[in-house]
Amino acid sequence: MMSRINSWAVLLAVMAAGGGEGRAQFSITGLANKSYPGYQDQVTFTINPQAGYNYAALLDGQPVAVGTPVTVAKADYHELRVWGTNQTSGTVTNQLWQFIVRPTERESTECGLPPHVPYPVINSATNEFAGAALRILAPAQYPVGMETPVVIWLVDAEGHAVRVNGQVSISGNAPIGIKRGVGSGFLAAVAQAGAVDYEFQIAGLRTNKTVLFESGTVWTPVGGLLSANTAWPANSRILVTNHLMVPLGGALSIGEGSIVLLNPLMDITNHGAISINGTVEQMVVFTPLTRTQYWGGFIQHTNNTSLAATGTIFTGAGGYPGYWFGGHGHDPSLSGISSHRAEQALISLVGANCNLTLVDSAAMHLYGQLGHSKSGTGASYRIEMTRFLMHRTTTGGEYTGAQFIVNDSAFIECPDDSAGYADGDNDGLYITDSRAGFPHGFTNTLFGWTKDDGIDSGGSGAGTLIFDRCWFEAIFHEANSLSGTENASPHADKDVRHYNDVFLNCGQAIESGYGAPTGRLERCFVTDCQTGGRFGDNYDWSYYGFLWATNSILIHNHRDVWGMNFDDWTYRTNNMDVRSNWLTAANAIHPENQIWNASTDGWRLADYRQTAPGFVGLAFAVRTNQLPLRAIQDGIPVRLSVFSTSTVQVAYAFTSNGQPLTNGTLTFAPGQMTQVIYADAESWNDNGQVALVLSAPVEAELTGLSELLLVDVQPAVSFAVTNRQADMDTLTNGVGLRLSGPPARAVQVNVQADGPAGVLTNFVAAFSAGETNLTLWLPSVVAANADLVRVTLSQPVHASLSGFSALHYLKMPKTGTNATVLGRGSWWNYFDQGIEPPAGWKGLDYSTNGWGYGRAELGYGDGDETTTITRTNAVNGKVHAAYFRQLVVLNPGTAFSALNCWLKYDDGAVVYLNSNAVFRVRMSNDPIGYLSWATGGSENSITNFVLSGALLRPGTNVVAVEVHQDDASSSDISFDFEIIGTVAAPLRVELGRISADRLLYWTSDAAVLQAATNLPGPWINVPTNSPLQLPLFGEKQFYRLSRE
Repeated sequence: MMSRINSWAVLLAVMAAGGGEGRAQFSITGLANKSYPGYQDQVTFTINPQAGYNYAALLDGQPVAVGTPVTVAKADYHELRVWGTNQTSGTVTNQLWQFIVRPTERESTECGLPPHVPYPVINSATNEFAGAALRILAPAQYPVGMETPVVIWLVDAEGHAVRVNGQVSISGNAPIGIKRGVGSGFLAAVAQAGAVDYEFQIAGLRTNKTVLFESGTVWTPVGGLLSANTAWPANSRILVTNHLMVPLGGALSIGEGSIVLLNPLMDITNHGAISINGTVEQMVVFTPLTRTQYWGGFIQHTNNTSLAATGTIFTGAGGYPGYWFGGHGHDPSLSGISSHRAEQALISLVGANCNLTLVDSAAMHLYGQLGHSKSGTGASYRIEMTRFLMHRTTTGGEYTGAQFIVNDSAFIECPDDSAGYADGDNDGLYITDSRAGFPHGFTNTLFGWTKDDGIDSGGSGAGTLIFDRCWFEAIFHEANSLSGTENASPHADKDVRHYNDVFLNCGQAIESGYGAPTGRLERCFVTDCQTGGRFGDNYDWSYYGFLWATNSILIHNHRDVWGMNFDDWTYRTNNMDVRSNWLTAANAIHPENQIWNASTDGWRLADYRQTAPGFVGLAFAVRTNQLPLRAIQDGIPVRLSVFSTSTVQVAYAFTSNGQPLTNGTLTFAPGQMTQVIYADAESWNDNGQVALVLSAPVEAELTGLSELLLVDVQPAVSFAVTNRQADMDTLTNGVGLRLSGPPARAVQVNVQADGPAGVLTNFVAAFSAGETNLTLWLPSVVAANADLVRVTLSQPVHASLSGFSALHYLKMPKTGTNATVLGRGSWWNYFDQGIEPPAGWKGLDYSTNGWGYGRAELGYGDGDETTTITRTNAVNGKVHAAYFRQLVVLNPGTAFSALNCWLKYDDGAVVYLNSNAVFRVRMSNDPIGYLSWATGGSENSITNFVLSGALLRPGTNVVAVEVHQDDASSSDISFDFEIIGTVAAPLRVELGRISADRLLYWTSDAAVLQAATNLPGPWINVPTNSPLQLPLFGEKQFYRLSRE
């Protein structure tokens, strides 16, 4: 965690410097100031001291070395402050560097933040269930041979969810997990008819539900257009064999206890009114035959229509296997409606006064989304949900023009509860706007366990969202992400208000992102998040909104409040009003807040807890009972089921073979939910396995994993390169070593460097516990100026060797000059006819008859084009994509080691060389057609990339590029392309010696070594890369290199 020691004071510090002479000159190699999106995974820099000055440096408030390399591998926003003091005059100069380290797997979604992986659920203590009751939703009758869906709520006397976690045991079945008072699952299929009485119990609470299983169920097949007014009476058994349609102005009524079985991919289109009249005692169920035979969904694309369901369970919907929704790289789609995700929804809404009501109902274990409402002139949707559960869907869906009125509901697990990360808009709900005068309202509602956001109030529409006594937990990104119209001028935008809400274990609680949204936290509790209240976002976009936080408790977060923006690298205090809150520590930027005092302020948490007071649950917050021993380097988390108003303690002990190693006690102050166990395994013998046990909890109950087995899995040590030889000139950059994983204890490996005359140096290299990268500096080897050097690894301690154990350095011939293969502003054949180009258009033998011919830049809509291509097609409307090709002829013997490419495009592009796709930008990896949209928008974007020189051959080559729009509203296309070839170095094969060994080495792995016993041949390929150690004795051999 970033140290809080003066970190924000450092950010705002005014540079202190003497005037004129005597100022220190700062030189830092390897680090760029304010570079976005920053460095992937790590950065190594060196602060270079200047003679006559004393230097000091703080990284995130902690001292770092001057004059030696410093590696930063923690993904986060970082600040480096360096001071230089003139030894003669005493003049002090300081300078600030701001930079980002970001994890590769998170791409640019979390620039400036540590990657957040939510902790697993910790079961609640028994007393937390006091006053709760089990509420079971399941059909009263069901066919034999089918799994029975069941929904479980734990509620108080007023019917509100009690925020407990646990496992509900069910007689004769696997338990069903409960997250903050709700869960769902399936009872095993029953083979025999008759009544089965199921007992549900958890933490001393019990209730029973009887289900009558029927054999020989007689299904009524239905399909096609229904009559104007259709009623399926109570306890109907309906089989939907074909797509079903309620006619315009018609009505379909479904009685309580009915079961609707749908064949795979069947849809119900509603042009009228559907009322589903189940009850808590007599639930209606919409289901496929099995959980893998998904049906389609409800399609409600007509004005003045409604779907109202009470006492209904929907499962297995959204099964269309292709792109049901389009846009965002999902074209062509079945519906032609744009959405951030492509899967079919349980219900798709299009129209005016097109409404949805769900009461005492659930949508569980869907293949696709919950719902979607489409924008459009006059579009309006009222969506009311009361005591509704959405559980295990890809997302709750994207909604425009809607008004949500939601009470006592839950949106959880999009798509599941696991540690795996996905950047795929798996939001609880995505709400783009609200109609004027029709704000969204959510009360006593749970959002959690989503791979993206709990609520994404995104898009460019204005709207008001109000949350009261809602609960957000275990969300990878933002509990509530706000964004709007990216415009500096005053304009209507998002107004999102949170009152009395709880935010736990999220990436960020609330984020006032791009555009001009206003986010408000009032009387809220935020803990265990990477960021509590955030103004700005993790991108270098524009931010004009505001963040309010008042009378809230924001404690034990990585950053309680934060306003750093990467468009200008400033902290936006003018866009934040943060006061009268309780924070973990004093904040110089936001001084009008109080510091949380756990001993005197703990009572303030009681109103937020929403469970009975007293003991809390406690367990290891990991997903398995066996971990590698090296896990103690990052710490092993222990977590409470919920925040406590009292101090909680638990003892822990490490043992091996029954013998104690070390022990200690964890203390959780009121409001603190997570503590981490660290230990120094360096002094421990090679025990192989270590046990870690929790015991003697105080004000808590052990409710989950309390014993772990730590296995000493030794990492592998290797060179940090993939080739066995390198250019001698790179030896001055050091020799990189790496471990396959963080070691639990120090790792050592012998290093020896040899040259033609023998040993140049040898020593033991050491990785500290937890360290995975190491650079070896060999100044004496560099000074030896040998033509050939071998660096060898041997005898690792607490590790094994991986890959090649010897790395050879040799003096490489330098590459030739660069040559322009294809210049900017070249002439291109282009196809802009608004249809799919003819087959083979990327090939060498294709004829471009009928194509246009013009000089780049080609495109339309920006006014900077040299050649303007067609904007619209008389038959097909706006041109979705344009196609370009050009022949390139290389002289015999021409060879390139690399192709340095420059591409100007708008919005997405795919590049082909000799019919092969070699590069794509903002285009999906799926097969590309004319109707494929780019995955994002851009304006005259430029990208540089490097390709293998082997992709072009002597003779005639064809370069082809297709450029795509990102959606139908895009107003321009731009294209230009350049290839600069790096001329390959001449091939060379050499005979060298290191100590007593003879080596054959050559300069290019692209060439093939061949051997023969006689000079005329036959020549046989030698399957190895350079270098090749030659035998000291044996028959005569001839060697040569060949470019194949």
